[in-house]
Amino acid sequence: MAVGDIITAARYNNLQSRVATVIGQGSGDAGYGQGLSSSQVATSEVVTASHMALLFADLDAGIKHQTNVASNDIAIIAATDLIEDANNINKKGVAEYENLTTTLEGDRFLCEANQATVESAIQGAYSVAWNGQLDHIVNVTFTDYNHARNFFNAGGEIRFAANITPVGSEAKTIDWATMLANMEVIGFNYFRTLATGSGTGASIGFHQLTTSYQQIFDKQGSGFYTENHYIIEAKGNVATPDVVTFRINFNDDDPTDPGTPTDEFVTGTLTSIITQFRATGVNVSVP
Repeated sequence: MAVGDIITAARYNNLQSRVATVIGQGSGDAGYGQGLSSSQVATSEVVTASHMALLFADLDAGIKHQTNVASNDIAIIAATDLIEDANNINKKGVAEYENLTTTLEGDRFLCEANQATVESAIQGAYSVAWNGQLDHIVNVTFTDYNHARNFFNAGGEIRFAANITPVGSEAKTIDWATMLANMEVIGFNYFRTLATGSGTGASIGFHQLTTSYQQIFDKQGSGFYTENHYIIEAKGNVATPDVVTFRINFNDDDPTDPGTPTDEFVTGTLTSIITQFRATGVNVSVP
């Protein structure tokens, strides 16, 4: 289209649909589940600056959610402006809107930290001396499948941490305390599980879940205690899950301490902590 031409309804609708797929309900691994300012126009309708302003609002909200700042790559089109094909100077061309939409799509899983809140979810504590295996089972329940995928598509994470407050200085307990501290925080997101510290994650997130447990994280003990593991497994309740179940396994497989004929106990208070990183900004908020 040339400068001053009318943007076709088909071109506008294609652009609006792309933005709506990310910001609105979308499907699969796209969609934040938010209300939209813009909407489709009739085939015979003339696209005006007002239509473009509504599209600007949706696109701007998505970019701010992802980056925490407004983009300099587009500008709002005023009623007195000609709607141009492209204008790299005033940033009001349709091509500039299309290019920024491509960025929005490519970065759709990002959520800048200031656009979200880390919230306490649940924790379990165990203060009885133990060895062998302890399991902490956690169910994360959403309203429905769309709610679940909106949460993760908007950059949400389920996060895990654990610690031991030792009683005394028994070597196995100290190794467990060190092991758990070194893994720091483990995040389960839309496509992978990764720790901020050490440990082995997996390319498994919400969209890779099955109805059977899959291991998503493993942290191993050190030295004489390499048989000990902190393991997280995850599964969905159905193929399109609205409940995600995590099995957190504290596996004390070490049979004996050097020079000790029996398998000693892990002592102290063991705490398993689950939090969530949730989009809560004014631009995108997923309950």
